[in-house]
Order: sequence, then structure tokens, then C-alpha cells
Amino acid sequence: SKETSTYQTKGGQLFQDLFMKPGNTIIFDQIMRQQGDDQKEFRETLEAISSGNLDREQWKKLQEKDLGGGNFSPDEKSDIYAKSTMVCARNIDKKNFNLSKTQALGTPIVRIKSQNNGGNSATASQNKAGNLPIEILIAKGSTVILTKNLWKEAGLTNGAKGTVKHIIYEPNAKPPSLPLGVIVSFEQYKGPWYKGLENCYPIIPINFPWMEGSATVSRTMLPLSMGYAISIHNSQGRGMDNLIANIGSNEFANGLTYTALTRIRKFENLYFQPFFNFDRFDKEIRKQKMFTERIAHEKKEKES
Repeated sequence: SKETSTYQTKGGQLFQDLFMKPGNTIIFDQIMRQQGDDQKEFRETLEAISSGNLDREQWKKLQEKDLGGGNFSPDEKSDIYAKSTMVCARNIDKKNFNLSKTQALGTPIVRIKSQNNGGNSATASQNKAGNLPIEILIAKGSTVILTKNLWKEAGLTNGAKGTVKHIIYEPNAKPPSLPLGVIVSFEQYKGPWYKGLENCYPIIPINFPWMEGSATVSRTMLPLSMGYAISIHNSQGRGMDNLIANIGSNEFANGLTYTALTRIRKFENLYFQPFFNFDRFDKEIRKQKMFTERIAHEKKEKES
């Protein structure tokens, strides 16, 4: 499309030239995240979703983890919501869950907007703008996720989850302008504490420039996103201890269900809200051109 960059075009050509040729494919066939004999049934279910062979009995086993199905008491649900991250297929579901959880804190909510310079930078996606969001809603005590690798050795990596402790502005400055910084306590932070605050590190706005045609544009923003819910797309590569999968009423894009469910390490810590439709998955998703082409390509890879 007109949005395709030179690098994407070259990448597509490299895939055709190198990976489509017999003998040039490396296949990773060992599941690393869902380990142990106790997760054998879960691994088999994930494989069935990937290959399009999920049967109704496996689906019913997953349905036991439906938060809207009457299988959990109000207290159990409250505990699940408190400790879990929701991964969402639709951005609107992600935004609504993040907002509801932030509002439930009962503390003032700050809307922070990015500073954008040139071209279409003000409307550019987070992915295009160096993983910096257009805006963010945060409050004291809210959960946030780091969107940049700031200090790998100390645990400040892309995806690190933390809690907002303080939002600092210059005198006479106020939202929605950028603050001087946000003091965040990160669960995995291993560096020196900021001003004696436990596990705390100051997150300050950073600038990311990129090219639009022959012009340089940029965005300046805090490298943070709201952390109660993330998109399934942005969850790729991450492992989670407790997860709520929100695929919606149907899987509108091939691979969403599999990607969401494989973020969790153990079946017992997986939940659904809402639960996905088996007939839609069984009768429509498996007939999509992208799905059938992927299955055919995998078969070709294994044969080679």
C-alpha cells in the first residue's frame, strides 16, 4: 500500500528470496512458556487452536474460565481483576478497561498529551512514533507499563509494569502539558532507589524523531502506557502470570486467540471476558485465505 516503507518492501522480498526456498527454514518446535506435565493439556489446546483443530470439548474446558459464566464468586472476580492484565483485540475495550480501573482508584486523573512537531506527527500511531503514545491518562496509584528500554541491566525494559507514585510539574504548569517527570515504582527494578523511594525511578519525557518523506518530524512524550489492559498486538513477546483474554464476541483477525492465550504460563491463571464464539472460530476463521495459506506454508516448511 502507499503506507509501505522501503524497508518493508525489502523485507518482503528477502522473505520470498530466502525463506520460501526449501532447506532455508529454521523451525522452532519446542514450547518454552507453558512448561511441565501439569500444562500438557493446555499445550495441546494451544496447538489445536494454532492448527485449526480445536474441538468442542477443548473449547468447553476453556469456557470454565469465563468470568461472565457464573463460575466465579464476586470476591474471586475482584481478586482476579486486581492481579491480572487484560489483553484486548479491540482498542476500545482496552481504553474502557484502563479508564474504569483508573477511575476506581478515586484519585485525580491527569490527562497528559504528547508534544508533536511537523507533518502528521500529532496523529501518528504509537508504533510509528517510537512507541510513544499520543496521550495517556494516569493517576497516583495507577498501573503503567514502560514502552521503551531505558536501562536493561536494572530491569527497566519495554513492558516493565509499575505503579505511579508522584507526578511532578514545574511551577505554574499543569495538565495536559508534559510534566517534568513521573516517579514510578517498578516491580522488577534493580537499580538505586530515587530519593529513597522503594523501587522508584523517575520517568521523564523523551523525544523520538522519524522521517516523513524528506522531512524530519518528532514526538516528545513519557514512554508510558496505561497498564491494566494492553492490545493483543502489543502483548506479543511477553509472558504474564495472570491474564484476562478479551477477544470480543468473535475473532475478527486470524491468530488473535492463539496470540492472546500463549502469553500466559499456566492455564489456571487464564480467564476470559467475554468468552469467544466456538462456531465463529470453527466455521469461519479456519476458512480464511490467510489461515489456509499459513497451514499450507507450515506443511511445506516441515517437508523441506
